[in-house]
Amino acid sequence: MSSKKGSIKVPTQPKDYDLQATGLVFKSYDNQIALEFNVEQQNGTPADLLGANLRLLMYIYDEVDGMITKEPIPFITKNLITESFLNGQVVYILPEAMKAYKGMVEAYVYIEYPDGSTSDNLGFTFRMKRSAIDGLAQDKADYFIADFQQLLDGVKQEATDAVNEVLAKVEAVSKNVSSAQNDLTILEDRIDQTNQQIGELGQLKRMYSNSIDFGGKGSSLSDFLDAPYYLSKVPLQENIANTAVQFPISSSKYTLYSAKMQEPFVVGNTYTITLEGTKPSTQVFRVYGQAVEDYNYGSMEPVRGLVNTWSLTFTPSKVSQDYPTLLQIIQQPDATIGACTINWLKIEKGETRTPNISQFKYFGEGLKDSDNPNDYSWDITPEYAEKSLNNTVSLTEPQTVLGLKNFSDGIQIAGDRVVGENEHVVYTLDASNSKSFIDGYATFIKHGKEVIVNGTVKFKKTYPFGTKLEDVLPDEFVAKIVHGMLTGPSGTSSVSKAMYVRKDLGTIITNSEFAANEWFTFHGNYWVGEE
Repeated sequence: MSSKKGSIKVPTQPKDYDLQATGLVFKSYDNQIALEFNVEQQNGTPADLLGANLRLLMYIYDEVDGMITKEPIPFITKNLITESFLNGQVVYILPEAMKAYKGMVEAYVYIEYPDGSTSDNLGFTFRMKRSAIDGLAQDKADYFIADFQQLLDGVKQEATDAVNEVLAKVEAVSKNVSSAQNDLTILEDRIDQTNQQIGELGQLKRMYSNSIDFGGKGSSLSDFLDAPYYLSKVPLQENIANTAVQFPISSSKYTLYSAKMQEPFVVGNTYTITLEGTKPSTQVFRVYGQAVEDYNYGSMEPVRGLVNTWSLTFTPSKVSQDYPTLLQIIQQPDATIGACTINWLKIEKGETRTPNISQFKYFGEGLKDSDNPNDYSWDITPEYAEKSLNNTVSLTEPQTVLGLKNFSDGIQIAGDRVVGENEHVVYTLDASNSKSFIDGYATFIKHGKEVIVNGTVKFKKTYPFGTKLEDVLPDEFVAKIVHGMLTGPSGTSSVSKAMYVRKDLGTIITNSEFAANEWFTFHGNYWVGEE
């Protein structure tokens, strides 16, 4: 147990740190002096030193009779104590021989990792000084009382010290046990995090868009933020702004927008406001509740990837009691006000901005969380399909739906053939006709312009991610507009895997990795009609 301990942070960033003066001073009369190293990762969190070795290179500038010499100090391995591997805490007890020196100590820290890599991390200095008591001569014994009582007290003290030393060792053992328990808790937390991440792999990720024409126009979320896509990973959120306000607004006034929202601001709730508009370069759009400084919620910033679009996320700490629903947009500074426009405005709950549209037409699903829309399989949203139907056929008013009666070619409506309730075509892949499956079945049931798929198959060989199977579907089962996604669990595990029927070609592509003899149970449905 060290009585004096100097704490030193050891960074791991790839920077050239100058020799750092720590200001630490140890004296010859100090007992059990030590350096405590706290090794940090580049993000500031404690480094994991499990299996790693910390090395020290030290030189001392010793001063004797006015002469200064530089001597190396041997590194003693047994003096190195790792207090916590996972928290990056290492203690080095300075050798007793160092107390004979007086002067500056120059030290360098090196780390050897279990994978064989090494790093040069830090250089620092501290000082050794001789205590005044060491200079007392023998003839100055009158400073010390050496009578019998003092001797007796000394014997008692030695006994007390012996007991304290035993207690200190017990305390040190208890500390080591506690540290080991803390490390075990950290490891258990990491295992839980890993298991959670594994579980998330089986959950399909979603993306939304108003257009799915991504050929050659980009491969990232930021490439499709504007019309006609409005690409987003978040479902549309409600616009709680006043619906009676008419846009666009053109004004050179100090207050550009002032209206009551559909519900009041709530202290502690988070809101995101977005607008499309223009302003002089000298001005800023500032968001207020009531137009006094207590209800100044901040300045709007440009939205990256969108032109003339501004946004602000804020959490009110105060709400006006007189005007709790009031939302105002003001241009500042007032000394340089100029012509501004607001084409539209949306305020929504939460910290995420969503597009100012009534609905998304398409949604995409994929196994990995990607910003690339091409990594998803796309389909029409139920909301858009329902709205399109409602716009065509009235559900409440009497209506004549014109059609063509053609008994030779079946009943038709506006040129499209009406399918009977039980009319269908079936195509099955199994071991007798498949070049990809050695057991099981994959059944494709075509009803009208939709294909319903169900199957359990055993793969003939290993198929990596993105590989084309050897089977090709008949023309009437070829997916149109978007790929036909087939998903389900693999083997006895609950992890979801997928493959899909490629649009316009009829080939089946793996969207996961499959091993030889692996069983895969799946289902899905897709569109085979024209757009």
